[in-house]
This record gives sequence, C-alpha cells and structure tokens, in this order.
Amino acid sequence: MSATDSRMIEATTPTGLNASLADVGLADLRFHDPRHTFASLIFAAGIRPLQVSRWLGQASVATTDAIDAHLYHSDDELYVAKIEEYVGGQLPAPRARMPRKL
Repeated sequence: MSATDSRMIEATTPTGLNASLADVGLADLRFHDPRHTFASLIFAAGIRPLQVSRWLGQASVATTDAIDAHLYHSDDELYVAKIEEYVGGQLPAPRARMPRKL
C-alpha cells in the first residue's frame, strides 16, 4: 500500500479526517459538517425525509427528524392556499385590532 493510499484510508476516520482538514487549512470543520451540508442540500431540493434518512444510513426516519427537522422544506403556503380554497372565501375578513389605550 502506498503512502497516498494509507492517507486516504486514514481520512475516512474522524481523527484522520481532522488531520487531513488541518493540512488544507480547514481545521474548524467538524466530522459531521459535510454530512449535515449534504442533508441541507437534499432537503432544499425537496427530497422526502424518509429518502434522506436512507441516504444518510440512519436506522430510522425518527433520527433524521430529531437531527434535521429544521431543514425540512415548508409547505405552509401550499397548505394555507388549500384551506382558503376549501373554505372558498366563506370566512369573514379578519378585523383590524384597535390599539389599546394606556
């Protein structure tokens, strides 16, 4: 095995990765930062949490949910539009609040 091959194998462990990152001036990058970046990118692309969980090799989607839920793409606007469509404009417009007198 060559020195280059040995260095590549070492880089696949947290200790080896840290040493390799320090060699290129990225000592502050933690072992799971690239993994979290990957999760962020695929969530932003609209990939479903179950698939993300599988690609990350997590035992359960509950793990993905606990760690990366803040990255999930929000469909709130879509859901609000669906509710408004369902209600069909039958609800009265919200009243403006009057400022309180102090």
